[in-house]
Amino acid sequence: MLVNSSPKTAILLKQKTVYIIYFVTLAALNIANVFAGRMNTWNIYRSVFWHFIKHEDIYKPYPAEFGDQYQYSPSFPVLLAPFASLPNYVGYFLWNNVSMLLIPFLIFKFRLFTVKQKAIVCYIGLLEMLVCLQGTQANVMIANLILLSFLSFENKQQWLAAFALAAGIYIKVYPVVAVSLFFLYPDKIKFLFKFFIAMVVLGALPLIIFSPAELVAMYQKWFIVMREDPGVIPGSISLTGVMQAYFNISDASKLIVQITGIAIFCLMYIRTNLFKEYYYRIYFLCSILIWVALFNHVSEITSYSIAICGVGFWLVHQKQTKAMKIFIPLFVLIATVLSMDPTPRFILNYIYEHSLKSLPYTGIWLCIMYQMLTKRKEFFQLADGHDMKGTPDTA
Repeated sequence: MLVNSSPKTAILLKQKTVYIIYFVTLAALNIANVFAGRMNTWNIYRSVFWHFIKHEDIYKPYPAEFGDQYQYSPSFPVLLAPFASLPNYVGYFLWNNVSMLLIPFLIFKFRLFTVKQKAIVCYIGLLEMLVCLQGTQANVMIANLILLSFLSFENKQQWLAAFALAAGIYIKVYPVVAVSLFFLYPDKIKFLFKFFIAMVVLGALPLIIFSPAELVAMYQKWFIVMREDPGVIPGSISLTGVMQAYFNISDASKLIVQITGIAIFCLMYIRTNLFKEYYYRIYFLCSILIWVALFNHVSEITSYSIAICGVGFWLVHQKQTKAMKIFIPLFVLIATVLSMDPTPRFILNYIYEHSLKSLPYTGIWLCIMYQMLTKRKEFFQLADGHDMKGTPDTA
């Protein structure tokens, strides 16, 4: 593994190298997507934007332009305007590049991890990011917004944290769980006020085009779309998807799985004396990033571009024993590589049909929760991966 690097591999763990690899691999993917015509999600984004500015119903199907149905909030077309308003391929390349390159940019902003550790976090997540952006999905941007909100809380930038979280909610609702970060920091009431303002401001963005009455009607249509959620979708890559695949659970049972996940998640709040410890807050963030994929009943394979960020930070904080050096590449192989081509189709089908991709993430999430509930204060005061070569960042 790249943890204790030799001179031959040290160059791979430099920040500049990470950016180059992210850019080059994404460029190859973007070009392949254009030639293969894998741009349906981007076509949805762009077509809905143009219907929006033409004052047309964005929740109406447009089968001649794109498959599926638009399911995001009325504010998303405005948030997407810097990309969708550009010429088609320019906007597409820019959206994917901004989504992709923000990941290492934000990861390298985290303090108390060495540059090498943060490079490893980036590499652990690379394949999941590419899988997500192969379909131009918004989950990588959601991961960026959650990471940005954490960094903003750490830097006492409540307004930025509030708007990052609000933007995530207006793109996809489930990042609302990341709002729970505010419990770890002082001035909670002030933050809630700022978050309320951010939700109102971003929620009112369509007023640029629509009247207040029309905006209300748009939100009503959006709520109808969400209310018509079919429950656990076939092939959902989540814990509820696993339960559905093996036990054909009802909607009530799905709710029980999610409530159980919430209950376990909330146990993190018990140890309030550890809120001031940086690595405890990091573990809290890791739990959130994985939770939003595991317990979202409509999770897809692309949802794990969010979870993998939490896995990465957790992995590099563990003591780098021989077992861990074997486990890290095995995890990447089982949880990521085997979910992609050129894995034989019968293996891919079995993994998808039984939501098996979620199981390694479930094991890590439960381990994170166990450590947060049982480890002594000293565990969260020291970098457990201190044997990695390099000097931790302090700012």
